[in-house]
This record gives sequence, C-alpha cells and structure tokens, in this order.
Amino acid sequence: MALTKIIGVVPAFMRPPYGSYNDLVLDVSRQRGQAVVLWDFDSEDSRGATPEESIQIYQDAINEHPTEIMALNHETYATTAKQVLPAILPKLLPAILPKLNAAGYRVVDDQRVVAPSQRDSTWKC
Repeated sequence: MALTKIIGVVPAFMRPPYGSYNDLVLDVSRQRGQAVVLWDFDSEDSRGATPEESIQIYQDAINEHPTEIMALNHETYATTAKQVLPAILPKLLPAILPKLNAAGYRVVDDQRVVAPSQRDSTWKC
C-alpha cells in the first residue's frame, strides 16, 4: 500500500467509496487487517455545504447525542479542502473536542506505525 511504503502508516480502517462494497472488498480489507467502516453522519460537504453549514451540522449532531458519530468528509472537494477543513481545524475542533469528550465520546485515530519503505520498482505513480 502506498501510505505504508511512503510514510510508514497502516490504516486500521477502510471506507469504501460511495459506501459500496462486496465480499471481495471485505476479504481484501480483512487480509490487510483493516475494518470496513461506513458513516452515520454526513457533513454535507459533497453537496456544497459552506464551512459554517458543516460546522453547524457537526454541532447539531453533538446536541442530539447519538451513540457514535462516524463522520463523512471529503478532502477531494475544494470547499472541504480549502474552506471547511481550515475552518474546522482552528475553530471547530478546539471548541467541539472538549464537548465531545464531556458528552462521553472518544475520538479515534487508530493506525499502526511501521518503518517506511525505500523507493523501489514496485512504487507506481
């Protein structure tokens, strides 16, 4: 996997594109030691939500206090990569993370770290 080769990180989770998967996807994920996860919360960035709208959607979800919040965000949309994430990181996360913790949520960033590989003929761009 490219991430492992380049930066030495093995993702513990895999979100199938569009939430679409079959037995082959499940088998490959299992072989790689990854859990397949789907979202139960959409920041609406793929539908063109503004940073302020996405932040409000997060706040509304926290106010409803579901058992878990598995968020879907897209770094491939310009509004997310260039507007929402820069707005969320300095504004939302410092405000929301303490609220999530106080409400009993646990923020998970689960990955294994291994040594990065040296560039060889298997690296494809």
